[in-house]
Amino acid sequence: MTTLVDDDPFRLRASLASLSQTIAPVGHKRLDTLIRELGMVEPPLAAGEESRSRANRVDLAIAAADDAQLTDIARKILADDSLVGDRRKRMAIEDLVWAIDEHPPTVSTRVRRDVARALDISVVVVDGRRFVDMIAALWDIEPVLGWSDAEPSLRKEIMRHVVQHDDWSAEELFIQLGAIDNASDSRFLRFVEALSTGWLLADESLQRRVVAQVNVGLHHAGLELGEIGEADGYPEFRVRRVGAEMRAPRNLIFAGLGSKPDMRVLSAIDNDLEILGDESRRALVYSRSLADGLTWRQLQQWWADTTGEPDPEAAKNGLYRRLRACLPKSSPPQRYLFDSYYKVLGDRAPMLPALLPEVWLHWDPKTIGQRGVEALTNHRIDFLILPPDRSRIVLEVDGQQHYSSNGQGNPQIYAAMARGDRDLKLAGYEVYRFGASELATPTATFKAMEPFVRELFHLHRIKL
Repeated sequence: MTTLVDDDPFRLRASLASLSQTIAPVGHKRLDTLIRELGMVEPPLAAGEESRSRANRVDLAIAAADDAQLTDIARKILADDSLVGDRRKRMAIEDLVWAIDEHPPTVSTRVRRDVARALDISVVVVDGRRFVDMIAALWDIEPVLGWSDAEPSLRKEIMRHVVQHDDWSAEELFIQLGAIDNASDSRFLRFVEALSTGWLLADESLQRRVVAQVNVGLHHAGLELGEIGEADGYPEFRVRRVGAEMRAPRNLIFAGLGSKPDMRVLSAIDNDLEILGDESRRALVYSRSLADGLTWRQLQQWWADTTGEPDPEAAKNGLYRRLRACLPKSSPPQRYLFDSYYKVLGDRAPMLPALLPEVWLHWDPKTIGQRGVEALTNHRIDFLILPPDRSRIVLEVDGQQHYSSNGQGNPQIYAAMARGDRDLKLAGYEVYRFGASELATPTATFKAMEPFVRELFHLHRIKL
């Protein structure tokens, strides 16, 4: 069983170096192109060095790459089957890249065995060929190169004992694959996800039956196979932490330029909303699918479609200015936090969760005075992040108004804020508060946000 460890980049470097003979094709000219395509940079010849072997050129180019570049190189190598012919070497590189990218939760031997014992393997084998192909995509089941067809292989054993005669239990299959004792956490989790796909089962009732069985074991690790959306018309399931799931949001009302938005429901049946009033005071409404969270790229495309802006760069800049404009001028820390978040994301921002400012949580056409004791409080949150695991992450910036009035500490104000936090958390939101004093300058804000965002994304298995 392999778990995430601090030396994964070191081990990845060693694994790639072991491929130098395979990566180096015949001809230095072709190797020049390949090194460039893989994103590697070969160091110049040293003094007195007239030439290098092809394998030595690859070794030096790999050694010259930093850890982040190395992971990108590994992904490109994995995408080209001709560069990694050895199945076991490919699996070793996959395991390391997945561990670096995904930060998978630890799945103990006992949990793996519990999953296997709960699974009725006969339910999964609907189409024998697809079943074996699914296994072959993740495990080493082929005969050793050069063996004759008469030689045994794990593929043949699976066909005989699982597909044809049904005399292996799921536990025996897992043992034969190495899924219980030897597989990395990422590979094991990908395997149980693959067991539930519509491509494999072609029957939603069977999918849900397999999910229920697998979850008997996963729940012991605080995990579950949860529904995240659809793929080719069938429900799609991913492993996630228990309790992380919430309904996919229906609408997002955010970035208002004034006070409470003037809003009406155009169709209660279809949940269609309309924001009225002067453009200078309007909020934005995002009503596209949010089943897999909301990335900056998705938000930018929606903005381009909404505004009719054909230039992607202009759409990106216009959206950023529009979101930033809604942040109160009286609260520089909120602006610093917004800017720092996207600065931390850098060039990877399009693929990562967007930070949405001034998001309306509750909306009531009546005022608090009119509604009385039944009024909804904490109606708006400072920032919201929607990761692909369907969690909802709230960031709040607390100035003096959150705990004092007229410069004096106010227990009632603080109690109301604490009550609002409890309500959010009980509703399934993650709430993180920043004191305005730690966001006093752009530099101080970045120093606070950079480690926070990295740890937050690590927690949610998001590659930064």
